[in-house]
Amino acid sequence: MRFRQLFQVNFEHTYFENGRARDWYVTPDAGTQQFMRRFGLVLRCDGREMGVYGEEAKLPGVWSERESDAGRAMRFDVRSRDAYCAYYTDCAKPAPEVEYGVPVAGKVLEPRVRTAGHPDASVVATVSIGVGPIGPADLDGWLATLGQVYELRFDARATVWKYLLVGAWTDEALYLIDARGGIQFSDAEEEVLPDGRRVTTFRSRSAIRLQEQPVQRIQLRCGDPAAERILIARLPAASPRGLRLEVRDGVMTSVSEIFVNR
Repeated sequence: MRFRQLFQVNFEHTYFENGRARDWYVTPDAGTQQFMRRFGLVLRCDGREMGVYGEEAKLPGVWSERESDAGRAMRFDVRSRDAYCAYYTDCAKPAPEVEYGVPVAGKVLEPRVRTAGHPDASVVATVSIGVGPIGPADLDGWLATLGQVYELRFDARATVWKYLLVGAWTDEALYLIDARGGIQFSDAEEEVLPDGRRVTTFRSRSAIRLQEQPVQRIQLRCGDPAAERILIARLPAASPRGLRLEVRDGVMTSVSEIFVNR
C-alpha cells in the first residue's frame, strides 16, 4: 500500500526564534471528515505542519470528485495546545484562512491568505484547501500537481512594555535605557496598585513585538548623564503571561506588565 501527499501546510509564527510554530493541531469539519473517510485519506500533523495523504489506488476516485464541494474545499480548524498562544499572537486581525487558488485565464493562482472570522474563539485559523488544482483535464496531469506546500503565517503580538518598580527605590532620577538602541521609554510615573502599594512605572513609547527569546537589553539607570549609574544591567523582558489591557487617554492598549522588586 503506497500513499501520496496531496498537500502540506507549514505553520509559521514570528514569536518563535526559528519562525516555526509548534504545538498546533487541526480538526477537519464534518463534511471534510466524511470526504476523507470515503476515500481513505489520512491527516497527519506534528504540531509544526499538517499534511493530507491518499492511497495511490484510490486517487482516481479523489480526482473524480475534485470539483465537488468537498473536493474544492477541505476545511480544517487550526488550534494551539499552548494556553498562552492567544497572548503572544496578534489577534487584532481576524483569524486568517488559507484558500487554494482558482483557475484564471488558464493558470492557477498561488495560494493566498484572506481573513475570516470564526464563532469558536479557540480556532486561530481555518485552512480551506482543495484536493488539488481543478485545471488539469486528465488524471496524470492532476497527479503531477500533488504535493504543493503552503505556509500559514502568524505575527507576534506587539505590546507596550510597562515596567513596575516595587519596593524601596530611593535612588534619584531613575530612567530606562535600551542598550541596543531603538526603544524609547517614558519618564518615571507613580501609580498605586490595587493593594495600595505605590510603584514607579515606565512605559515604552512604542509597541514591541513579543518573542520567545527576547533580544532586548533594557537597563535601569539613575543619576544625571555626567554621573549616571547602572542599577540593573539587564531587566527582564516581557512575557505572554504579563499581558493586560489598559485604557490610557481613552484608548485600549495591549500592555505587558513587568514587575521589578527590590
